[in-house]
Amino acid sequence: MAKYTATFTRTATGTTPATVALTSSLSSLPSSVTAASSVSISAIDPIPDSQGSVFTFGGISFVAKNIKVKAARPTIDVSVLSATGGTVRKLQAAPLKDSTVITCEYFGSTAPTIGSSGAVVCEALGVSSGNAFCEDFELTAAVGELITGNLSLKLTG
Repeated sequence: MAKYTATFTRTATGTTPATVALTSSLSSLPSSVTAASSVSISAIDPIPDSQGSVFTFGGISFVAKNIKVKAARPTIDVSVLSATGGTVRKLQAAPLKDSTVITCEYFGSTAPTIGSSGAVVCEALGVSSGNAFCEDFELTAAVGELITGNLSLKLTG
């Protein structure tokens, strides 16, 4: 089997950074072998970035460094003692859901009150309206570093 080398050149096209044209040049091809001279690759949905995200709780805007939204549905083990060894456990959804937990790492010394509740907004992560309960927070000060805080909220029903 003959081996041929292709060289690809990446050239940006259009206004979308994810759109590029790859142009190949094949060398030493016999006249009986033909190849496409270029191919275009375009991203359908570019992955969004988090720049410009705003986080507020109880009317206070936080200078967010990192925001996480975690939703989970607990399960109940309904396995029975008659199950043989090596059998996969049987699970079912719990009758009550756990609250969505939002954590925010932020710059500054703003300290919300533990147990306080208020409106929470973080549109970038799909939290555009709702109330939350302040479960905990911590502040950190270190030599040569900015003061940072960590805040943990639970959405209320």
